[in-house]
Amino acid sequence: MTALKRTQASLKVVEDKLEELRKNLDNTQAEKKRLEDEVELCGLKLVRAKKLIGGLGGEKDRWFHEAERLQQVYDNLTGDVLLSAGVIAYLGPFTSVYREACLEDWVKVCNSQSGITCSSH
Repeated sequence: MTALKRTQASLKVVEDKLEELRKNLDNTQAEKKRLEDEVELCGLKLVRAKKLIGGLGGEKDRWFHEAERLQQVYDNLTGDVLLSAGVIAYLGPFTSVYREACLEDWVKVCNSQSGITCSSH
């Protein structure tokens, strides 16, 4: 009878060890599943990030050209204001042909002699 109890005790130890190993296996499989899901999510994020960066590449060019255009407008602002003030102050009573001729002359003077740039009209 004692041999039976010893064998049962040994069996109990083995069953407990087996149960512990099963729990460990379940935990490891759950961790593996979580990591696989995380890898898949990271892959999707990477694809979306590449798509976003690719799409923003065009935006960079567009913003660069817009900044250049605005810089040109800013550079011409002084000359444009000067010409506008001259037209309003001096050319009102004259014909449109004469006003256009004067404006062309003023633009040439601004651009060549004084170094003040203005927009082309």
